Amino acid sequence: MTLRGLWFRRRRLVGLLVAVFLGVAFLAGILGLSATMTDAINTTYQTANRGVDAIVRSATEVASGADEIRGPIPVSVLDTVRSAPGVADAQAEAKGAATITGADGNLVAGLGPRDAGTWIADAALNPWRIVAGSAPRGPADIVIDKASATAGHLTPGSTTTVYAPDPVRVTVTGIATYGGQDANGGSSYVAFTLAGAQRNLLDDPGAVSDIVVRADTGVAEASLVAAIRAALPHGVEVIGGRQATRDQVAAVEDGFLRFFKAFLDIFAGIALLVAALSIHNTFSIVAAGRARELALLRVLGARRSQALRGLVLEAAVLGLVGSVAGVTAGYGMAAGLKGAFAGLGLPLPLHGVVFTLADALIGVGVGVVVTIVATLSTAVRVSRTPPLAALTAVAVDTSAASRARSVAGLAVTAVGAAGTAFGAAGSSDVVTGVAAVATLAGLIILGPATCAWAARVAGRFLRGANLVNARIAQRNVLRSPARVASAGAALMVGVALVAMFAVIGASISASTTGTLGAMFTGDLVVSGGGSEYGNSGFSPQVATRVAAVPGVGTAAGVGTGQARIAGAAQTVTVADPVALARAFTVAAGAGRLAVSRTVAEKHGWHTGSRVDVTFIDGRTETLPIGALYRPTAPLGDYIVPADVWSAHNPRQLVSAVYVVTAPGADTGAVRAAVTSIARGYGGLAVAGRERFVADTVAGASTLLNVVYVMLALAVVIAILGIANTLALAVAERYREIGLLRAVGAGRTQVRRIIRWEALLTAALGTVSGAVLGVFFGWALSSTTSNSGGGEVFAVPWVRIVLIVLIGVLAGLVAGSRPARRAARLDPLVAIASQ
Repeated sequence: MTLRGLWFRRRRLVGLLVAVFLGVAFLAGILGLSATMTDAINTTYQTANRGVDAIVRSATEVASGADEIRGPIPVSVLDTVRSAPGVADAQAEAKGAATITGADGNLVAGLGPRDAGTWIADAALNPWRIVAGSAPRGPADIVIDKASATAGHLTPGSTTTVYAPDPVRVTVTGIATYGGQDANGGSSYVAFTLAGAQRNLLDDPGAVSDIVVRADTGVAEASLVAAIRAALPHGVEVIGGRQATRDQVAAVEDGFLRFFKAFLDIFAGIALLVAALSIHNTFSIVAAGRARELALLRVLGARRSQALRGLVLEAAVLGLVGSVAGVTAGYGMAAGLKGAFAGLGLPLPLHGVVFTLADALIGVGVGVVVTIVATLSTAVRVSRTPPLAALTAVAVDTSAASRARSVAGLAVTAVGAAGTAFGAAGSSDVVTGVAAVATLAGLIILGPATCAWAARVAGRFLRGANLVNARIAQRNVLRSPARVASAGAALMVGVALVAMFAVIGASISASTTGTLGAMFTGDLVVSGGGSEYGNSGFSPQVATRVAAVPGVGTAAGVGTGQARIAGAAQTVTVADPVALARAFTVAAGAGRLAVSRTVAEKHGWHTGSRVDVTFIDGRTETLPIGALYRPTAPLGDYIVPADVWSAHNPRQLVSAVYVVTAPGADTGAVRAAVTSIARGYGGLAVAGRERFVADTVAGASTLLNVVYVMLALAVVIAILGIANTLALAVAERYREIGLLRAVGAGRTQVRRIIRWEALLTAALGTVSGAVLGVFFGWALSSTTSNSGGGEVFAVPWVRIVLIVLIGVLAGLVAGSRPARRAARLDPLVAIASQ
């Protein structure tokens, strides 16, 4: 009977199925994308270490995880390893970064790092396979990945330049693939001979990065590792190949991948929340329309528990059907999300899409549970209705007049808003987040009363404007405030989050612009200019040559590196403190460490505090803090003097050169000379002060655009919920609409009434969501500011108004189809309907 009833009411339940479908499809797409990322990472490291039974490396680690950085080891260790029992072959590697120039003289762009290393002749120890040409023979020969060769129009025998980081004229002798793919993810690859790699990448013919080892047949990995460990000198360690693979995979999964999955899961949860609100509203309308049917069943002998089980079974069946369809679409959703990330400038180096049975089961299970939970309160309420009351009473929505609900809603909202403000003032992210959720819940509870109040306020304006159709729509809203509030609540959640992130983005931009504008006193900036250098940095010769240009007062070359500070791995900025002080308002002094105020407050440091810094060569120095500064993007949290750094790591790249022109210098001539130098290093970008600040701010906009795309589906689900609510309302009011037509209302007037209802519903959800989003944005910005981040609160009013207008117009569009359907009703047929 339950299934037959569902089939009979299938048209009314389409909206509910669509909400379940979209929510589960988004969840399944995210699960598929996460599975694809995990599979790609596993494949990458398994391919890299296939055939490697042991890796010999430096015992000094200054950065762990996916970005593990270790110092070099003496090349003499290679002979020691080769002589160890059980070793079939051992090959040394010198690793670094190198950027390839194409046949047109421009740098070959890519998606990831610009990896460079040593070509290993032993195929078992080398994941790369030459598909054209041959292996390098001399120090000026290289093998490159097929993707870079294709993009740069390079073939075996081509002569080109690589920046490693200094320009090196080389001959491409071979083109290789990685595990059957044209490249290793989005990274480019350059392989020298060992001598070439030592000279160009390490600048030290007596050092190598590591040694990969292949065991003799029948020798266990543990035995091999033990034999090699016994022969190694102090400061050098060995690890098994399988263990290295596990550690590398775990490092990525515990670092980037965990953050990435959490980021996606948050938006999947938001989409499911909005879908649950739409499901609840749709099921409530359908169940209310079946009150007489359920009452007749009760009169005929059905128990309340039977009615309740029937309603829950209906919800479960609907959830199952919608979830299965959503999971089926999840594969396409994963591919769509991957394409969306690429279109927004955050491409994921993935091949294909992996979708597991476990992901499918999770998607179906979550969809069914969410549907049942969203409909359970309605099912319980309807099953408790006395049979005679359902048979005789006319349904009247009194939720707006419910004093208990209004008091509860006001109390929860007030406590939540106060808690949000308290958390913001006390810089507590947890308190602010929990209180914000409470505020949102309170507003949903208060929804019917708020809707009725807003409708009355709107009625005053409409009365003065003499808009008859709008006043009829306003009175219809007053008749069903709970229904309208529930439809608007889904939109409120989506718009609130969009507005919140818009405020956060504007606040970050304003903070960065203000801080960087005040701290940076230079005139020009030379940088990698995008993806060409892959964040690997470029030659410090650029800073030296720019400093020699007539009219240049200071050229501060600034790079980044990894060190252990106070026992923890940190990314540090490396710069000459004297030159940096002329380009930025940071004056630490020679031999002194500069630290951001945020970090200093966290550790209780102050000017003069002494901090232990461990460098890549394993040595530790205790440096005094010479300056505290406001954290800003180009400088990070720590600045180490270049002379101190070079004593431990002479191979230092720069990521930017900050130029201060001399007083009275011809800035145009200086810029032309600097641009000429930059062009000689593969086309480095040269930007003025304003452009540099704007580009730095624009970095946050990319992530913000990703957030908007992820929230778009939640808003779409909410808009469809409004359309479904109006369609069901039209179905319930056939007789009413027929009577309106009978007393003279035309089709145009009926359409306008329904559209006004859609407009009022969308306006309620959009405006309340925008106000709530601005409040949440202020709270989070204040939390960051009070915790030492220096955040400035800024509201992008134009964007907020645009969000409201788009939301209202979307609601109006959502009401178009129900309005057309209402206008097409035959008056006599509608009046005769029951």
